[in-house]
Amino acid sequence: SVNMFYDVNAYNSIMSDIRISARNSFSNDSTTYWRNEDSPYDAYEEVSGKSTNVEWSTDYIRTFADNEEQELSISFQIGGSIGDDNIVNKKDGLKQYSTDNDEKEIETTLQLDYTHPFLEENKLELGAKFINRDKEIVNTTSSFSSIYLSPQDIFNYNQKVLSSYISSDWNLSNDIGLKAGVRYEMTMISGDWSSGNKEAFDNSYGNILPSLTVAKEFSQAESLKLSYNNRISRPGIKNINPNTLRANNFSTTVGNPNLLPAS
Repeated sequence: SVNMFYDVNAYNSIMSDIRISARNSFSNDSTTYWRNEDSPYDAYEEVSGKSTNVEWSTDYIRTFADNEEQELSISFQIGGSIGDDNIVNKKDGLKQYSTDNDEKEIETTLQLDYTHPFLEENKLELGAKFINRDKEIVNTTSSFSSIYLSPQDIFNYNQKVLSSYISSDWNLSNDIGLKAGVRYEMTMISGDWSSGNKEAFDNSYGNILPSLTVAKEFSQAESLKLSYNNRISRPGIKNINPNTLRANNFSTTVGNPNLLPAS
């Protein structure tokens, strides 16, 4: 990774970061299965994969002469990844099928945050964030058997997330601190196939996510904090992609594009 930092003046600064990473993986497994006592068979599976990731982020921070805790920040991030996964499955030494799964992804993020102090020790925080994810998956399963055969198809997937939040910190009497906030997130997804053999889809959902933290300080070494927050976990691309992903004869995954997030 490469990090850069530049102070324009006492109240304006720019930070930039570039990261590059890569990985390679390989695994194989041999198992003997018994349908019954007289008909065992040997199964062999080989899984290999590699990926490359590139990410660039830049942050602009603006502080104010009137109050050093007042701050405005604007962040921009763009990243991409290329992945290549391959699965080979054999039965009694004969190849049943091989699956090639190539993925390309570009993700762009723009974020705005503002902190405004008020009433001496209290502050208000608000901001907005936009994320755009584009992903292309090229999947092919070759086999001499029509049970496993799946011609090449390209799945194009897009996810947009637009969110905004507001929160406030309050320093109360008796060394009690309170922080309350709420966040709203709107998620929009869509997908289609280059072959047109499957029906395109789109879906959207909104979530209101409140948070609350109460803290009591007894001394410099002792404090008590109670927190509540609501978060969501969006389904991953493998959970949404309706294409059949066959890891082996006993593990087959088919995604559902109508899945909603878990909270």
